[in-house]
Amino acid sequence: MPLVIMLSSVFYVTGVLFSIEVTATYFAVRNYWRGFFAAVCAAILFRLCAILFEGEDTVTALFKTTLRHEFPFDALELLAFAAIG
Repeated sequence: MPLVIMLSSVFYVTGVLFSIEVTATYFAVRNYWRGFFAAVCAAILFRLCAILFEGEDTVTALFKTTLRHEFPFDALELLAFAAIG
């Protein structure tokens, strides 16, 4: 199991490095840290709002569904995901 975790983290890091390499010609790499910092601040603020306003819904669904919570996928969806690869 630790090997799987190590390999998944290696693939994640290489994916991030590849995306930086590909987009470096179109975007300034120095802006990536700024965007990451802004996303982290927004996520922390969102969680703090959820803690401060306990009774309020923080996330509402735009389109309501009738999916089951214990297994939210249908068999046809799983086949479509497998076909996509």
